[in-house]
Amino acid sequence: MRRSVIAVAIATTVVLTAGSASAQYAYPKAGNKYQATLVTAYAPCNAPNTTTSGAVALPACSPAVPNDTVCGFDVSNPAKPTGQGQIQATVAGKGAKADIKLQVKLQGLSAGCIGQTLCIVPSVRASSGACADNNPGGCTVLEALSNPFPLGGAACGVVDAKGKLQIKTTVDTAAGTDLISGGNRLQLDLSRSGVRRTTGPSLPPAGALTFAAGVTIP
Repeated sequence: MRRSVIAVAIATTVVLTAGSASAQYAYPKAGNKYQATLVTAYAPCNAPNTTTSGAVALPACSPAVPNDTVCGFDVSNPAKPTGQGQIQATVAGKGAKADIKLQVKLQGLSAGCIGQTLCIVPSVRASSGACADNNPGGCTVLEALSNPFPLGGAACGVVDAKGKLQIKTTVDTAAGTDLISGGNRLQLDLSRSGVRRTTGPSLPPAGALTFAAGVTIP
């Protein structure tokens, strides 16, 4: 009986130790920069009518429908496309002076973009190690409050006559308040971020992007 009690005690200790370890808020040593190229954001395929060609045939919808049917990359000469873009978020400062610099560069945009306003739209999933319940596992912010994250006019810019756009701001500037602070082990998942046109005709559907972070394989 004594051996059984000891065995149970040991087993319980192992389980509790493992459970505590898995509940610990996990964060990387460093993660101070997010950078991605921008690609055309297309609507999802819900009712396939064709397949892709190549080694693996995947169900697909034809034609591909961009979220924004007015503004996009200029493909007037398909043999020589000139459009490209980049989105970047960089942590700057420490403690009370911590902030996140935001930058977008786009060029080679179509005629429909010229004179229109485009804004950075970060779809953020925010997690922090500083939570009211002091849970060692941290907490994640209510999705509806951060996805997409509301930024003000400072995160917007107007496409010039040459089809170029540049936006430079910070999260605190765009939000209009001291939103970012250090020491909380704040982590932001920005993988679904991009840029959305906010003026002109036929705007992209609510919550949809004009350009999204991604890659293109020629």
